[in-house]
Amino acid sequence: MHPASGLSNFRAKIGAQGMALIEEALTAAGQGKSRKRGGKLILDTTCVPADILYPTDIRLLERCRQAVIRLLKKAKSFGMDALYRTCNRTARKVFVQFSKMGKPAEKTRHRVHKRMFQFVRRNLKQLADLRQSASRELGPLCRVDEDVKAFLQEIKTVESRIRTILHQQRLVRQGVVSIPSRIVSFHKDHIRPIVRGKFPLSTEFGPKVLFGIVRGCTYRIAAFQNNSADATLITPAPRWRVRVLKAMGITPGLQQRGKAIEKSAAWRRMIRQRLVIEARISLGKRKFGWNRCRARVAEHETSWIGLGAAAMNAHLAFAAQPP
Repeated sequence: MHPASGLSNFRAKIGAQGMALIEEALTAAGQGKSRKRGGKLILDTTCVPADILYPTDIRLLERCRQAVIRLLKKAKSFGMDALYRTCNRTARKVFVQFSKMGKPAEKTRHRVHKRMFQFVRRNLKQLADLRQSASRELGPLCRVDEDVKAFLQEIKTVESRIRTILHQQRLVRQGVVSIPSRIVSFHKDHIRPIVRGKFPLSTEFGPKVLFGIVRGCTYRIAAFQNNSADATLITPAPRWRVRVLKAMGITPGLQQRGKAIEKSAAWRRMIRQRLVIEARISLGKRKFGWNRCRARVAEHETSWIGLGAAAMNAHLAFAAQPP
């Protein structure tokens, strides 16, 4: 799955509600096949990694600069006066030459980082002047086309994001280690890290997803960005289990956790059953796109993850069809 393919428009049009309908249809078709031990409900969470760039990475400044240049070129199509000396070719040449270096010296990295910082700051000032002049020309009482309004809002959003990135870059150059709400991706400034403590990546960035398996079908129960506490996830989980069991006509018998539950046979049985969803998550990351979330919008991330779950459930649906 690549963002440049037709799946990009599909994810944008169908949305989260459409993906939920697809998941329900595939699950209903897959559960038509009788299975042994099909009444177990298993829950687990995982992180779908996203492409990130650390604040010391010069590619983050290059993407900021390219976004500003794109908006300045787009402004000409709306008849705005966008005749600025952007130094686009010079900045691109500096970035390409630095990218070809194998292991540049620390002095070289600081020098190139400073030049790219200056290029972005120069272009950002040009973009701010363009937005202010366009706002003065249109006026508060002027009837503005919806496309122009959307374009001005896009300029305002990109300008605010780049100012935050430049401020964080300035803090990094000053030696500040702890930066709250650090932006590690220009297109997805909302992603936050999760510390997993697992080999080989102890820290991952990306959307966190709560999955459930019912009769072999994978459900995407919830998706969230920040690191939620255990209480926000564990508390609704038994309620969801009871609701699904009652819909199947099964009386739930959930064991309450106690001090000696780790020594019981039920706890050891649950540990063995947990391997099922661990294997399903591993399969999704190996073959169904959960190893890298390439969607650039927060709303599309849910559709991206749902497509992977729907693809896995499709195998069960096809197997349930009569020959």
